[in-house]
Amino acid sequence: MKIKHVIWDWNGTLFNDAWLCLEGINKLLKKQNKPVLSEEKYMDCFTFPVEDYYVEAGFDLNAESFEKLGTEFMEYYKDNIHRCSLRDGAKETLATFLNNDISQSILSAYKHTWLEQIVSAFSLNEYFTGLLGCEDYYAYGKVENGLQWIKTLNCCPEEVIMIGDTIHDVEVAKAMGTKAILIEGGNQSLKRLKTCNVPVISCLHELPELLSNL
Repeated sequence: MKIKHVIWDWNGTLFNDAWLCLEGINKLLKKQNKPVLSEEKYMDCFTFPVEDYYVEAGFDLNAESFEKLGTEFMEYYKDNIHRCSLRDGAKETLATFLNNDISQSILSAYKHTWLEQIVSAFSLNEYFTGLLGCEDYYAYGKVENGLQWIKTLNCCPEEVIMIGDTIHDVEVAKAMGTKAILIEGGNQSLKRLKTCNVPVISCLHELPELLSNL
């Protein structure tokens, strides 16, 4: 069946910011005199809900609240986001889908107002029929937002595909009843992504051909 709509994850999928997330979490760990994460360890422990990730990273959430740590992390992230860029091939892939009458949207755990700002900053608005972020920056509500969004699309779930970089993106896709594709090089390791039994690509340039064969 032809794919009519693509739902994109943002962080780590279209936006190359996983390295900044690692830098930010290590800044917090250093502040508490805790061992920092290697890139490999980061991709092996990053998960949703994000509280579980903070525990895996080494924080004691009984000693310091997740909300306080999360706020401090996001302040650092936002102060340094200008150092990040789109993933290689992002704009070209978005344009290919647009030119082939495949509509697109973003479903993200990113704070909604920040998502709107950064998509505009990269001049990407023309590619998307919807931007769906969360109400805060603690990454709550992605499944709920997805379930609401899928009801508004002018196509059935089987004609929709979710593209992301984490196991959680597959969980969101399953909740919506859509297909899923994962991309490596984001927030989780290739080994973990392969446990999901969905296609895993190494770069965005692979997507158009892969979708044409679904």
